[in-house]
Amino acid sequence: DCDIRNDSYIKALEHLEYIAEQPVNTFSENAVLKASQISERLKMYENAYRHYKSLEQLAESNININIAHEGQMNNSFRIDNYEHAIDAAKKMLKNEKVTSEQSQRAHYILAKSYFATGQSKDAANEFSIVDGLTTNEQGAESKYYLAYIAFENGDYENAENIIFELTEEYASYDYWVAKAFILLSDVYLKLDNTFQAKQTLQSIIDNYSGEDLRNLAKENLRQIIESENAEMPADTVDTEEF
Repeated sequence: DCDIRNDSYIKALEHLEYIAEQPVNTFSENAVLKASQISERLKMYENAYRHYKSLEQLAESNININIAHEGQMNNSFRIDNYEHAIDAAKKMLKNEKVTSEQSQRAHYILAKSYFATGQSKDAANEFSIVDGLTTNEQGAESKYYLAYIAFENGDYENAENIIFELTEEYASYDYWVAKAFILLSDVYLKLDNTFQAKQTLQSIIDNYSGEDLRNLAKENLRQIIESENAEMPADTVDTEEF
């Protein structure tokens, strides 16, 4: 406790882990809780996950059990251990002490974890839940992935409709709007509407300030024009550079 008050977290962690390694005693639960939190603070995510897992076994209160599940969920997700993240998120949602904010986070991590492991149907279900629970950036991101999953499934009309919903409902989140428009250009290409695909990409180039997506839009537009030029007679090729 003195080391924590002096911001000597590494030293505090050493002492707490010593207590955690001893047979279970009156200090065990609190020591493991603090070791979990300090490890997370120090970005030692694997260590944090291990301690939160121990806390789940030691916790006597529902509050600490909820803390253990949330800690396991967040830290396993941070180290791309999606199987453990899914397991912890499901446990967390079953806890009667879970808050609305924690519930939203759990559904978000479930959605991202399912998506990362190729479980697109489950991912879409969870992204839909997040979209219904919030109007913040996680909602915008969830809407984008719903459109992306529809696109990957060949449901281009649905993907287009979801993208337009995103641009209306989450207009203030420029990154996700721009990313959705890049996806929309891909939708138009699948629908053989090359003109609209080019116009959509050009709108990003003209109006979006972020270099990452502007550069991607430029590259996609260049590829479309090159493809068009390759199909045209030599004397009509567009030589304009992008």
